[in-house]
Amino acid sequence: MSYDCEGPDNPYRSGYARIAVARTMLKRSAGLASEAVEQVSSLEPFGTQDLPAALETLHDAKGDDDREAAARWVVSCLHACAADVRKHGEAAVSFAAAAVMLRAALAELDESLDARKQAERRAVVRQRIMGLTDSGSPG
Repeated sequence: MSYDCEGPDNPYRSGYARIAVARTMLKRSAGLASEAVEQVSSLEPFGTQDLPAALETLHDAKGDDDREAAARWVVSCLHACAADVRKHGEAAVSFAAAAVMLRAALAELDESLDARKQAERRAVVRQRIMGLTDSGSPG
């Protein structure tokens, strides 16, 4: 039985496909957050004073790096819990759900980048070991 470590069904895949999926998730969740916040009357119950500026930066982000940095800023500004949000209506709940998706996308991106680094380290170790066994002597 072969195992496809880069396949979409493997949540522990360590390659670039997982990073691409995570970046796509981040892009979509950023879009959802930008759309949902337009319906919210006040951002006050959600977090810090910087939240509106962070959301504006997220909305205006052009590339992956800008989007990631803006999303991290938005997430760092959020402090609301479900009970706080519920009493502010459906739009607030929708925005809170989008914020949760944004957090999840960032977590997946972090995990995928970390997994890629670990895979690269394992490959280097494997190459060193193979170098030792191929030549028959160290160095």
